Amino acid sequence: MTKDKTLGGRALALCCGAFALGAAGGFALAAWLGPGGDPLSGYALGFSVGVRVPFWEVFWNALRWPLLVWALNFTALGVWLTPAMFVLRGFFLCFGVACLSGGAQGGLLLAFLLFGLDALVTLPIFFSLGVDSWRRAAGQRGRLWTSPREMPRDFWLKSALALTGVLGCAGAGYWLLPTLLKTAAPLLRA
Repeated sequence: MTKDKTLGGRALALCCGAFALGAAGGFALAAWLGPGGDPLSGYALGFSVGVRVPFWEVFWNALRWPLLVWALNFTALGVWLTPAMFVLRGFFLCFGVACLSGGAQGGLLLAFLLFGLDALVTLPIFFSLGVDSWRRAAGQRGRLWTSPREMPRDFWLKSALALTGVLGCAGAGYWLLPTLLKTAAPLLRA
């Protein structure tokens, strides 16, 4: 087995473990707060009245986590910061899902519509970029920063594909989510 495959396997295991740790923390905090402590009920109420969020907010929501781990490709600090980003992403995603599914009307369906559809696209991108980021950061011996000019062509191609995926996800969320919520409204109020 080559060193690159070993490092890639280690990076994937580390990122998955960090995400799972954050997810467990998010679920635990939501359970500790209980249904009465649901801080996301106002968030869900805003969507139920049919408010359309500006496209750039939807785009930023889809882009922010992949962008953070992508930026860590350029620094050796990514060895520590990439797992921290996975812990935070797992925590916030699972905390939001647990709060909405346990405290708001429509529960799990509402949580899936608000978080799951976006996560189906952005989480694989986040993991792909994060694993690469950790691998590159671990390979930077004796250097704190890497110049963007030093990155190989496949890095930029993968980055462009990731950005295209995030842009497509944001566009689909912007155009489809209000329609899906209106269609599912009778089920959410039941």
